[in-house]
Amino acid sequence: MPTGNNSFVQDWQRDQRIYRAFVYIGGAFAFFALVTVVILKNIYTGSSTFLVSKTADPLIFEISIILIGAVFGTAIVGTVFDQYQRRFVARESIMVKKLLGEGIIEVFRSSTDPALLQFMTHLINGARSEMTFIGLGLGILSRNREILSAIGERLNHQQSLMVNIIFGGNQNSGVQNRIFEEEQWHTQNNLSYDSTWVTRYPAEIRSLLDQVVLPAARGRLRVEAAATCPIMTIIKIDDIYLFFSYGPPSIRGSQSPWIALDTNSSCGHLGRFLAKSVEFYT
Repeated sequence: MPTGNNSFVQDWQRDQRIYRAFVYIGGAFAFFALVTVVILKNIYTGSSTFLVSKTADPLIFEISIILIGAVFGTAIVGTVFDQYQRRFVARESIMVKKLLGEGIIEVFRSSTDPALLQFMTHLINGARSEMTFIGLGLGILSRNREILSAIGERLNHQQSLMVNIIFGGNQNSGVQNRIFEEEQWHTQNNLSYDSTWVTRYPAEIRSLLDQVVLPAARGRLRVEAAATCPIMTIIKIDDIYLFFSYGPPSIRGSQSPWIALDTNSSCGHLGRFLAKSVEFYT
């Protein structure tokens, strides 16, 4: 599933090479063919010998010049366009290199994006050594029981796997302040707000994992409250990171876009930042 930006860029670069080969070879062939036709036309014009016949030769030469000239002209236009891409689209190449350096492989609309859930399930089912989930409430786990079930099943079957689930503690002043701000904004705008998520989400996560995870695997499972208030949600599954930053009280965590990073081939500024954040909480 996660192949990174490398495959996309390699496909794009391969297509560019094919395009250049087609334009340059086609242009060279058309040039030599055009020169050949012009030479033959000059040889047979006014000569007593004919390529085909006196009537057909002028027609053949004119049609050949028109057709081959069109191909040659197209090759020239293609060459100019390629030079334009090389010189004036260099910024795109720089942007691509930056994306590759940071390892960004995908952006998902929100935690309700089906593509995100499919992506997470694929990663969980293939996890080898580590799964870490850090966030205020980790609602994406409590709302998607199939994700939690997949975590438990993978933990049961992969003996080298460690699972950390760390959420914001309901007694933490930072967490309580966030709840107060969210509740205040929703009240001011006549919207409903359930402040019990801070205890309900962790309880639901623990309850389902207790049902799924076998006793032999529970020593490799850690579910606990953080000593500090997480200000972003981070999921680490082996070399892949998924994260989003919390917005203002008017934007719920479930509405925030997610960014996926692959640090297997490269680890840029984002990857190092996320790695330090995970290290702090684990």
